[in-house]
Amino acid sequence: MNSAETVAKKTGVKERTIYRDAKYSEAVEAIAQKIGLSPQDIINSHLSKQQIKNMVNMPIESIKQKLENPQFIESSDLPDLKVGDIVQIKSGAEGNRKAGRTNKDLVGYNKSYAIVDKVYDTSADIQVWQQLITGVHKQFLVLIEEEKITLPVTLDKEQLKDLMLNYNSIEDTIIPF
Repeated sequence: MNSAETVAKKTGVKERTIYRDAKYSEAVEAIAQKIGLSPQDIINSHLSKQQIKNMVNMPIESIKQKLENPQFIESSDLPDLKVGDIVQIKSGAEGNRKAGRTNKDLVGYNKSYAIVDKVYDTSADIQVWQQLITGVHKQFLVLIEEEKITLPVTLDKEQLKDLMLNYNSIEDTIIPF
């Protein structure tokens, strides 16, 4: 039995999780040594585990910018959006509040679907049902690539777009039996 398998059995998690956490831990240690911070400083940053793992081979200055400036986000970390794409909103409630970044316009919209209305370098205008929200930073938007979207009923993207442009909420579209 290897170490990951032993730890997985003792902790009740999958072996794959142990490997993933080990890679994250290695990345934290490598970055901490590379830029002279404590591992806890890296862990307490606003960055996700995946972002931290991706930073290991970045130049020192880029790593420092990402850690020191909460607004500095590599364009490669942002979704590549087009007008008409359907996105799901992740508001400040999902990890961004910890970093002092919230988008007050999105409070209450967390996990809601939206249609991209206009696209800019780091932001987009989105249509949430009949409400247009302008200048939303792309870090708050998750591109929905699946052909089916699960709501109270299963809809395809075109049906969802039609509903969003013609009703105020999904509840308005549900006709009781």
